[in-house]
Formats: sequence, structure tokens, C-alpha cells
Amino acid sequence: MKGIPNLHEQVLVNTILSEINGKASSILDSFSGWLLGGFGAASALFVSKYDSIVKHLNPSEIQEFLFLFLWSLGVGIIQKFLSMIITAHSQGAAAGRDIGEKYAEKSIMLDFEIILSHMEKSIFPGARWFVKRSFRKLKNGDLVSNTQKQTRLLQVQGFLCLIQAVLVLIAIFRMATSFHN
Repeated sequence: MKGIPNLHEQVLVNTILSEINGKASSILDSFSGWLLGGFGAASALFVSKYDSIVKHLNPSEIQEFLFLFLWSLGVGIIQKFLSMIITAHSQGAAAGRDIGEKYAEKSIMLDFEIILSHMEKSIFPGARWFVKRSFRKLKNGDLVSNTQKQTRLLQVQGFLCLIQAVLVLIAIFRMATSFHN
């Protein structure tokens, strides 16, 4: 790889996006955790106090509440997986940037092709096939495409958190409208 076009601009965009992605992903993950924690606590209360709650709610409504919790839990697991990917990418980008700056200060020239080759070899064969296109783009000098992909994953993560919040609100609304003396 000889001379990366717009290198400084690409590094700047990568820095900005990866910092935003890491911080936003962490905030979304925390929000999702709070939603699941509260929803889980309410579900545990419904199950443990079933005999006294069934006097005020129909069993089918409690069951619906628990199904909504399970759906929220499933969405939360996917959200958590995306958060791990985005956070790891963000932290890896920061570490790589710091190490790269130290090498540049010492005027140590690095062979980007060798670095990418070693990184690619560390990935399982099936997963390597999945990320092959990303490595090809990096080798061709497109240093921003992977961070842009992470930004899109962050948007999916945000959408999943929104789905979780809607499920919680639906469950609360259903309980509030179904409650009777």
C-alpha cells in the first residue's frame, strides 16, 4: 500500500466517529440495562406475588406482561452484543491511534499490509470470510469504512433500545388499564 489518500482527514473522521460510537454505545447499553433491570424486577414481583396480584389482574394479562419481558430480554441481548462490538472497535481504534502516534514520533515506519495481514489471521476462518471485504477496503486505503459501519451498528443499537422502551411502555400501559379492584 503506497500513500493513503486524505490520510489526515480519514484519521480525523475515524477519531471523531469512534469516540462518539464508543460513548453513545455505552450510554445506550446502560439505558437498556436499566430497562431490563426494572422490567425484570417487576416480572419477578408478578411471579412471586402471583396469588395476591391475580385478584387485581387477569392471569392472561400477567402472562402478556411476562411475554413482553421475554421479547424485551431478547432485544436486549442483541443490543448487548452490538454494544460489545462497537465498544471494542472504539477502544481498539483509540489504542491503535495512540500506538501509531508513538511510532510516528520515533520515526518508525510500519508496513500497514503486514499489520492487517496479522490482524486478519487472528480471526476464525468463518468470521474472516465475514470481514474480508472490510480488510480489502483497509488495504486499498479506505480507513473510514469500518468506522462508518460501526456508526450504522450504533444506530441499530439505538433502534433496539427504542424497541425495548416501547415494550416496557406497552407492558406498563396494559397493566395500568387492566388493573381492577
